[in-house]
Amino acid sequence: MLFSLLFAGFLLNHDATPAGALWLQTLSIFHYGFESLIVNEVVELTLVDNKYGLDITVPGAAILSSFGFDNSALWADIRNLGILALSFIILSYAAMHVLLVEKR
Repeated sequence: MLFSLLFAGFLLNHDATPAGALWLQTLSIFHYGFESLIVNEVVELTLVDNKYGLDITVPGAAILSSFGFDNSALWADIRNLGILALSFIILSYAAMHVLLVEKR
């Protein structure tokens, strides 16, 4: 579980992930879930602040880009979560079919 959380973006920033380990993000369920959640919540957001008499507006897409999230990955992440869920269902059915043999 810690392995999956490490490449999700909770503990290690996406931009800080070593280049040789980027493929490990595709194995993390939390990566797809966290990225789709954060993109859904922040991409349309606009932060407005007033510092030293200046109005500063920062779009949510800029915030996501600064943390290394892909702004257009919402539906791709949802699709990948569905694929992972379906593959886990198929694997669990196959494991139950092989391992749970009825004994009479």
